[in-house]
Amino acid sequence: MTTTVATINTAGLATTAGTGTSTIQATSGSITGSTTLTVTAATLISIAVTPANSSAPAGTSVQFDATGTYSDGSTKDLTNSVAWYSSNTGAATINTVGLATAVHAGQSTTTSAASGGISGSTALAVTAAILKSITVSPTNPSGTVGSTIQFHATGIYSDNSKKDLTTSVLWASSNTNAAKISATGLATILSGGQQSIISATAGSISGSTTLTTKLKH
Repeated sequence: MTTTVATINTAGLATTAGTGTSTIQATSGSITGSTTLTVTAATLISIAVTPANSSAPAGTSVQFDATGTYSDGSTKDLTNSVAWYSSNTGAATINTVGLATAVHAGQSTTTSAASGGISGSTALAVTAAILKSITVSPTNPSGTVGSTIQFHATGIYSDNSKKDLTTSVLWASSNTNAAKISATGLATILSGGQQSIISATAGSISGSTTLTTKLKH
C-alpha cells in the first residue's frame, strides 16, 4: 500500500492523502485479495463570496472575492478565475475580476461567482450617493472695498450628480479683515489690497476659492 496516496484502518476504511494509485489488500491467514484505489485531485464543492450582504452608495465600487472549498478541505482564492454575475445590472454591474459598481440607489442585486456547476452568491444593496467634493464659484474673483460678491457651492456626488448646496454649507473667510461672508455665501469686502480664502464645508468635505480685494479708485 502506498501511504502517501491513502491509508486504511483495521475496519477497511481508507482515507485518501494524495493523488495517485495504491493497492488495497485484505488478508486472512494465507489468503489475500486486493484492488487498486485511484485518488484523483480534490474537487470544488462550494464557493463563498465576500463581503457578505454588503451595501454601497451609488457610483462607488465594491471588490468581491470568491473562495473555493474543495473535497479535501482545502481552500483557494478563485476571484480571478470564476465567472461573475449581477442579477440586476440596473442596481450594480460587475466585471470579470469581481469589482462591482453600484448604479441606482434604492435597488439591490445578487452577486454570484460560478465555476463549472458550482456557484456562490451574496446580496448587494445600493444606497444613496455620497458627497465627494464641493466646488465654489465664482472662481478666484476680485472686488473693491464696500462691494459684495455672492458665492455658490455645488456638491458633486459619487454618482456624478450635482446639487446646489449654497444655503446648506458652512461658509468661512480665512481673512475676516479683508472680507466677511454670510451664512448664505454673500461676501462683503472690507479692506483692499488683500486676499481671503472663501471656503464652503459640509461634514468632512470642503471646497474653496481665493477672493482678491481692491481699493476703490
